[in-house]
Amino acid sequence: MEPNTDKPTSKPIGKLWFKRLNLLNVFLTMTSLIFVVVGILVAVHEGGFEVWLAVLIFAGSTWLHGQSVWRNIYPQAEPKERVHFDETRITRTMVNGQTETIAWAQVDKICIWTTDDGPFSEDLWWVFQSNTAPKKGCMVANGAEGLKPLISHIQTFEGFDNMQVIEASGCSHEAEFLLWTRPASEPSTELLAVATPSNLKNS
Repeated sequence: MEPNTDKPTSKPIGKLWFKRLNLLNVFLTMTSLIFVVVGILVAVHEGGFEVWLAVLIFAGSTWLHGQSVWRNIYPQAEPKERVHFDETRITRTMVNGQTETIAWAQVDKICIWTTDDGPFSEDLWWVFQSNTAPKKGCMVANGAEGLKPLISHIQTFEGFDNMQVIEASGCSHEAEFLLWTRPASEPSTELLAVATPSNLKNS
């Protein structure tokens, strides 16, 4: 099982739009628009500073509430962090541009950390750690772009525990799930060969 938040869901467009609409904002937008039209007609026939001021106020209200309705229908995609891996290392690029990286030869264990921050914040992290350099590691959010091929790759490691992945996917509290550890008899140089076959491609 590969936890992946990038998989799109298929829903009828009409129902999707209806769920996204904030009916209060729709009502306020339409009401303000009606007042604007009526106010312009009155101002053209009778004039008066007060009438034009009211028109401007309702025009501003129409624009503000209309923007809210538009954002609900067409929400802006939030930027995501990215993860990239090649034959030598894993690199996580955060939304703010900062990076974390660890060489495959330094990876001694792979685990999942879960938190109780969901569902509004990331609550599952893939962690690549080194035993010889405790401060050296790479934490990858479950929603990061490029994670799926990385998961597929590490699942080929001998001894990788997929059951731990399944358990972590259903966990909603702080916990650590050990997925893989490098055998004590396996030198770091061998890990590089195991972790990065010559035909490795990161898409």
